[in-house]
Amino acid sequence: MLDRAPRDTHIKLSEAQDDGEEGVWSVTCFFIRRDHRGQDLSAQMLEAAIAHAKKRGAKVVESYPVAPDSPSYRFMGFVPLYKTHGFTPTDRTGKRRHVMRLEV
Repeated sequence: MLDRAPRDTHIKLSEAQDDGEEGVWSVTCFFIRRDHRGQDLSAQMLEAAIAHAKKRGAKVVESYPVAPDSPSYRFMGFVPLYKTHGFTPTDRTGKRRHVMRLEV
């Protein structure tokens, strides 16, 4: 399961977030059953989410991942996954979550 939608449909995740910015979609969480992990499904799901958002007019896809050693928020994905897909860090929200963006 992957949660992705226009950002304005989610709660505000960063103080720097500009709610008036049009065309921003958010990828907020992944759920992969334990017995299916380690099969590169997160990357496939992220690629599908980017394509889905772009097809529906997104200008930017935003994510809120954590470092791989984070003890919490792991369902939001990990920074290296997003870096591999061209996302760049733009901010932090809280102590663990990074804000990363990809122009599409």
